[in-house]
Amino acid sequence: MSVKRDEIQKEYKWNVEAIFKTDALWNEEYNSLKNDIKVISAFKGKLKEGYKNLLDLIKKEWELQIRLGRLYTYAHMKHDEDGKNEKYKDYFDRAYNLTSDFDEITSYISPEIVEIPKDIMNEYLSREELKEYKFYLEKIIRVKEHILSEKEERILSLATKVLSASEDAFRSLDDSDLKFGFVENDGQKFELTHGQYYL
Repeated sequence: MSVKRDEIQKEYKWNVEAIFKTDALWNEEYNSLKNDIKVISAFKGKLKEGYKNLLDLIKKEWELQIRLGRLYTYAHMKHDEDGKNEKYKDYFDRAYNLTSDFDEITSYISPEIVEIPKDIMNEYLSREELKEYKFYLEKIIRVKEHILSEKEERILSLATKVLSASEDAFRSLDDSDLKFGFVENDGQKFELTHGQYYL
């Protein structure tokens, strides 16, 4: 028979408490991030006005990406512990939706960067303060012809939730609701699960 999670010793489980010690701390960070991601909009239309605006934007965007990554990873792992647990399904959905919101808010960044005149961008890239981000910026500029307009990038980011709906529904069924029966091995019966299949 399958071993239940609460029967497994703690040292053999992943340590989600290393990310957030409690669910209360996760919720606190979620509520903070809901407001903090909005600050990205303050830089819109200002990247041509000086390298400091671009520098501050990149720093803030990367800081928020790290925080969102921690929030999403915790929710994802707690949800994966038991796909039927509605509490952590809600956590996962909230983290996923917040990440999608962030994608929408930041959708203007690449189109605006590639619209910065070449002489201004060269002056930016010569700055010591932007040295750490030079590869990141050059990578965006290099794929300029493949970057959509600001409106098109926003539409694409808005479509994420809709386009992933069928995949999310399948994952929920496949992980939690579908039963695959039992198999016999050396006279013993085992429930066939994704985990047991690989064993």
